Amino acid sequence: MKKYKLLIIIILVIVVFAAGFAFVKYSELYKKNSGKTDSNKIIPKDYSLVGYSLKSSPIYSELPDYCSDPKQEPWTIQKDVQLVKNGNEIIVPSLLQLIFASDNEKPNCITEISIFSAPKNGKYLYLEVPELSFKEHLNRPIYRLDLSNLSVKKLSNVSIGGSNTVEEDGKFFGFIIANNVLLPDGKRLIQWDENGVYLVDMKTDYKNILYTAPQNQWLISSIDPEDAVGQIFNTDVKIEGNQIVIGIYDKNISQDGKVVFDNDGDINWKELDPSGEHMIEPKFKFIEKVTISIPKN
Repeated sequence: MKKYKLLIIIILVIVVFAAGFAFVKYSELYKKNSGKTDSNKIIPKDYSLVGYSLKSSPIYSELPDYCSDPKQEPWTIQKDVQLVKNGNEIIVPSLLQLIFASDNEKPNCITEISIFSAPKNGKYLYLEVPELSFKEHLNRPIYRLDLSNLSVKKLSNVSIGGSNTVEEDGKFFGFIIANNVLLPDGKRLIQWDENGVYLVDMKTDYKNILYTAPQNQWLISSIDPEDAVGQIFNTDVKIEGNQIVIGIYDKNISQDGKVVFDNDGDINWKELDPSGEHMIEPKFKFIEKVTISIPKN
């Protein structure tokens, strides 16, 4: 009987020792592995673009004849770009090919690609893809590149730089510079025009209205009358930390009480500048400053 008790005690000691040893090893392994990063984790900032001669691009044979004409070279872009990870791993040999295929467009040599935003996290890289043409020069489109499957989408709510027309009731007044401020998260933009301020989420391609000017008021503070392409309107909007400071102005009364536009929508120079020189910068009547907060991500 004593032998059986001794045997049971020995077995229990072995089991307890084995369990303790396994626990210690598991703890060490957990600590060791918890310090490692997932090698497959996507970090947009790990990706970059590397340019190379268009003659070495897989789309070169599909390009129109003018792309290989030396006389046209100053008006073309003789470069394609690769998407590279960590400086040496080629992920996409030809981004031009990928972009053209996504839009079902024929390849050309007037499209240029650059990184608009590489957020610290997430799976998207945002590319600026303008063309050397009047249309795209005004508004440069942004494409969202999904780094998990290398699919691309042209964002419908985002365009960078350029200008937009200012119109009301069918009357054309001039142009307003397209205003876009990229927020620190690299995924959202603050945009504004003459009528309001907007928050654009590039991840979802969604535009949210943050502020709309009251009736008969707008965000335009003054006019540059002598621009070659028409009247350029200046806005009064500033980003200060996590707040947006918006200047609100009367739509048709100047700061000295004169009527800015006539019935045809043209600048009322006869009243604003009787000298006839048209060199002044009409300033609209200031109403108030409005401060709003930028929503948290």
